[in-house]
Amino acid sequence: MFTSRNYNSIQERQNLIPSISDLNNDSTLIESYDQDTQYATASQAFYDQSIFSFVVDEVHAMMQIMCCEFRAIANFYNPFYSIIFVLLFLLTFPGAVLHYIFLTCSPVKKREYPEERELRSQGMYTAMGMALLR
Repeated sequence: MFTSRNYNSIQERQNLIPSISDLNNDSTLIESYDQDTQYATASQAFYDQSIFSFVVDEVHAMMQIMCCEFRAIANFYNPFYSIIFVLLFLLTFPGAVLHYIFLTCSPVKKREYPEERELRSQGMYTAMGMALLR
């Protein structure tokens, strides 16, 4: 059973969790969200890298994810890896360049989560590149 000390700590923990009405009425959450949605410049969106090196890093990350079960495949000296790497690079690079040119139309948050970055750089850029090359 719980002792009074444990019960007090549970009550204290429950008081730390805000209720729905607290969340709806709390203007500090809205202000903090507005501060977090500052938009990045072109160099910040590509993490102060050139577009070429940014795309190389992202394609390498895609290949690491794709070949995570078979680490022997994920080496630059493997011909299969090299062919897929070049193909993915050719598909991703035009999308990254297009986003770099039109960054003011589709801005990027300064603090984006890793999942957002992966979706933007590995998913969106590759899809835009395939659409441009088609």
